[in-house]
Amino acid sequence: MTVEEFKSALPRTYGALIAHHGQPTGVQLAALTPILSGKDVLICAPTASGKTVAYVAPLVERWCTSGDSAPRIIIVSPTRALVNDLCRRLKERLAQTGVSVGRWTGDHHDGGRMHPVTITTPEGLDSRLSRAPTQLDSVRAVVLDELHVLDNTARGDQLRVLVERLRTERCVRSKDARIHDHINARPPLQVIAASATVPDLQGLAHRYLVLAKIVSTGQRRSICGKILTAKEPEALRKVLFEQVQAGFRKVLVFCNRRKDVESLAQHFNKRAPFAHSVLAHHGSLAKNARLSAEQRFLSSPVGVCFATSTMELGIDIGDVDLVVLYGLPPNIPALLQRAGRGGRRAKGNQILAIAETTFEAHAFRTLLKAQTEGQWFAGPSVFRSSVLAQQAVSILQARPSRTVTPKSFRRRLPADLAAVWPEDRLGDLLQTLCLTQWLRELEGNNLERTFGMGAEAEACWHRGQAHANIGEKGGIPVFDSMTGDEVGRVSKIAKHMALGGKGRQALHASDNRVVTTALRNPGKSQFDASKAFSVPSALATGLLKGVGVPVPCRVHHLGEDLLFHGLGTAGGQLLAAALTYGGLFQRGCTKLRKAGRMSLAIEGQLEPQRWPDPSCVKAALQVEFECLGRSLELGSHHTRLAPDEQREVVAQLCEQSAVEAFIAKGCPPLKELPAIDGTIDLWIQAAHW
Repeated sequence: MTVEEFKSALPRTYGALIAHHGQPTGVQLAALTPILSGKDVLICAPTASGKTVAYVAPLVERWCTSGDSAPRIIIVSPTRALVNDLCRRLKERLAQTGVSVGRWTGDHHDGGRMHPVTITTPEGLDSRLSRAPTQLDSVRAVVLDELHVLDNTARGDQLRVLVERLRTERCVRSKDARIHDHINARPPLQVIAASATVPDLQGLAHRYLVLAKIVSTGQRRSICGKILTAKEPEALRKVLFEQVQAGFRKVLVFCNRRKDVESLAQHFNKRAPFAHSVLAHHGSLAKNARLSAEQRFLSSPVGVCFATSTMELGIDIGDVDLVVLYGLPPNIPALLQRAGRGGRRAKGNQILAIAETTFEAHAFRTLLKAQTEGQWFAGPSVFRSSVLAQQAVSILQARPSRTVTPKSFRRRLPADLAAVWPEDRLGDLLQTLCLTQWLRELEGNNLERTFGMGAEAEACWHRGQAHANIGEKGGIPVFDSMTGDEVGRVSKIAKHMALGGKGRQALHASDNRVVTTALRNPGKSQFDASKAFSVPSALATGLLKGVGVPVPCRVHHLGEDLLFHGLGTAGGQLLAAALTYGGLFQRGCTKLRKAGRMSLAIEGQLEPQRWPDPSCVKAALQVEFECLGRSLELGSHHTRLAPDEQREVVAQLCEQSAVEAFIAKGCPPLKELPAIDGTIDLWIQAAHW
């Protein structure tokens, strides 16, 4: 397609959305025709390639008319911060076409009105589908933005069901044949998905879209990386001072832990090279504090921002000259997302990787090499059935009868889920939910089992918490005594603490809040410990092979055996439980050896002649599934499921079959660890980070 043909196909939106950027990008040219023709489309293209405009321009051109007030396009983003940022970027531009843009989240309801283009979260979409389903009858297209963030999580599984409900809800809501005819006359719902990092394009399209056209431009931004061992704050400050002298003005530093963000921001504050342009950004800071950091970093020509994954996605922070990775990212998509936040004006991304140990430096090299070769080291996709507990309430509230039956529930599931959840299995699930008072079974004369809301669901519904598959925000809120605003949350109260890289002194505290004032010399803030990265087996194996460790193998060191398994975090936990259950270890004596917060080996006294058989895996899972599940992202309602259902999900996430195959091969051979920089001790020390 030529540029002139592209312009003529978008007579209303080209000038508002594309003209000021110059020429349309490759992904915008490739996505135009399938979107205008009404197909479901998966757009996969690098960060800063124009994905947002690639779907917004043709969708608005196709579905929105000037002055129309009915909701036509819903854009679902993973976080409220992204919703706010996307709304800000689109609102003024689409106003030129006469199309209004609004938000629907827990923070913004726009006076109860949905706009022609409404941006929301999965929880916001769930709220509208259950509380005001007729409001969505006019919707023609749904966009799933940054879908990789949600996919293979409880929120992503919720979104899969919500999309299917949007496709079918209008056709099953009423028994009136005339309304059915009217609804069926409408065009089918168009679903667009967009992401920069998709390991399995076909799999993602299959889970969320129907007969999708995949638009992948094949463009790859090069990553130019330098790896240093400079983990101490002062060493990092000296390195960044050199980078500023070399011409880098705006630097974004990604940390894996909130306490690292705070300690680094404290160390850099009021010191060269950034002086007063030092910012902090993480999930324990209050919303206004995060927004202030984003706006200051966007407008500042010089500065450094220390952030956790909260800055990983597409919040507009302007052009970043250099991205620093302070610690190993959890996976390759995270590496690409973080690296993609910088170098937008250049042809490639410049990153500085800060490693604490030689092993971590080798792991960085492994990830960088893998992304250049197109390897993803991704784990299996598993449906979290706890989402069905939440969706049961959402569906029954959307129906005029305020009830749900196994049949009506199944009609609203995607085809692949409906195939493995027949009506009898769903009926058993709904009945189990009655045991925790989430639902209650209703008596009636019909042959179908019918369920309504139980006392627990009623309470959750009235608190507005029935639409989420994420836990409640923890920690003790910290308030400023002068403004009364919340500045963040901590897990423990101290007299002196730090939030946002600045000092706070506690004036008075209670069990549920602490009031503070500004303090010149900050102390340390305590945060609830973040969950360690859940590493799939493919990534664990890739990292070990990258540093020359054969997988699997045993290494004898200091009177203990290290069993390098390559099964990943969950698989390693199940293996440890199985070996303990089989009598190879005493209960509680196994330790998951970690390197870069990633489970790579089990430590303990191994006796090969007592190596158990694979049946120990199933037995251990039967006994330990609750313990195993605590480290997995299972969804808010997982414990409401029947024990067999809980075990099935845990077994899939732990890759039970791979663990059984591992044990069936017998005790791995004894090997010597490869010397990294001539010393085994350095490799062993890497495990203690």
